[in-house]
Amino acid sequence: MNKKPVIVIAEDEPMELLHLAQALQQKSDFVIHQALSAEEALEICARTTPDIIISDYSMPGENGFEFCAKVKRDPALRKVFFILLTGMNEVEKIVEGLDTGADDYITKPNHPEEVRSRVNAFLRIKKLQDTVDEDNLQLESLNAELEESFRGIVTLLCDLMELRVPNASLRAARAEKIISHISTKLALTDREASDLHYAARLHEIGKISMPDHLVAKNPRDLSEEDRRELGNFPIRGQLLMREIPVLKSVARILRHQMENYDGTGYPDRLNREEIPLGSRILRVIAGIEAAHALSPKGDLQALEAALIEKQGIYYDPRMLQLIIDYLRSETQGFIPDHVLQLTVGDLIAGMVTAHDVFTCSGKKLLSAGTVLTEKIILNIHAHHQKDPILVGVYVYIQGA
Repeated sequence: MNKKPVIVIAEDEPMELLHLAQALQQKSDFVIHQALSAEEALEICARTTPDIIISDYSMPGENGFEFCAKVKRDPALRKVFFILLTGMNEVEKIVEGLDTGADDYITKPNHPEEVRSRVNAFLRIKKLQDTVDEDNLQLESLNAELEESFRGIVTLLCDLMELRVPNASLRAARAEKIISHISTKLALTDREASDLHYAARLHEIGKISMPDHLVAKNPRDLSEEDRRELGNFPIRGQLLMREIPVLKSVARILRHQMENYDGTGYPDRLNREEIPLGSRILRVIAGIEAAHALSPKGDLQALEAALIEKQGIYYDPRMLQLIIDYLRSETQGFIPDHVLQLTVGDLIAGMVTAHDVFTCSGKKLLSAGTVLTEKIILNIHAHHQKDPILVGVYVYIQGA
């Protein structure tokens, strides 16, 4: 059985209140509550959650505008239709009422048929809105189920990858931390960041279709033929992911993760911005993984030097600098206590650079150990305006 529409009427004149209630009840089946003030009406609303509120503007205590503003601020009542009754015809007052959140107004004196017509029209709209709200709730529930199923699929893929590819979960976790850092620095959209996170977790998924002896081999023991075969894992990853609609953009990132910035990579020899952003990030991560595989306890400063040697060739200089910044800030012991990371604007003559200074394009401005002078700082500022220094400048703390 359909619930009867609930209407609350606030009117400080008892006879006006009675006539309005009778006019509405005459030809319609409503539940009507009457109140002689805004305060009383608000108490009724708290108990009944009405479909429509009809309120006189001019009442003692709170007027109709103030009453409307309170209703619209209440999360439980903000969707209730609010109709103002007023004897005033001034356009300014009508506009003010609508600005407070009122949905309509009726001028006094009013005709009973007009009031009923307005109320019935809003009830039809309210019924449609309630239907839409119910549909949205069902859609949210279905989306939540789909999202949970999707996360389950990704987790299953990660588990399969870990079973087939030694230490894949460790590398995926390391890649995801780097992605989190870069997503913040680049102010990516939620969708872009989500795609990058999934790409980080699944970047080796293509290896699950390769022979055990190949994926389990130590990189130092790989022959040239092994390397060529293993190098097909990005394409195999794309083929696995492309049948999952939500992961199609992730599949593209996986396909191009071994493209080189200068166009010498594979499979499609894309270069520079032709390569998807996520793929350019994964290319640097691949370089870090290769270094870890060859020297698990290697010198991190040596790793930085090896990566920088290939910037502009294998690696996008901008992505490389952001990842080096992550390594410096997050890797324990990589930044000694006597080193500071400063913005270009904080540099002072006499400071000494602790690391090489590179611009966004990969141009090396200064070597580690350079003593900053006023002239050098002006030169840094000039380059920074045209070719930003993304990660700041590392300097030794004076007197440390």
